[in-house]
Amino acid sequence: MNTIDKLFNELVEQAAAAAEKRVLEQLENMITPDKVLDVKETAEYLGVSPKLIYQLCAEKFLPHIQAGGSNSNRPRILFRQATLDRWLREQEEASIQKEVNTAYAATGKFRR
Repeated sequence: MNTIDKLFNELVEQAAAAAEKRVLEQLENMITPDKVLDVKETAEYLGVSPKLIYQLCAEKFLPHIQAGGSNSNRPRILFRQATLDRWLREQEEASIQKEVNTAYAATGKFRR
């Protein structure tokens, strides 16, 4: 197999994996109705403090929605549970990839 064939196969595999991920997310959303959570509920759902939730939102690290106009003194911060679930999966995948890269950099090979 030449380089172009290998590259093509790799692109097809990546596209298939991305499509599979989207389909699974859509199925999950169909099974589990999307719920809107406030800061306190989100903190309980993630097992952290409300203070940390506010901090992660201020740093634009945690996906959220600010309900209320731009002139509002205290807009409500809301979260879609499905978005939080997706964010958690992405964080987990990034963490695993980081561990694999670290192990590879340290040893020059993948550990099993």
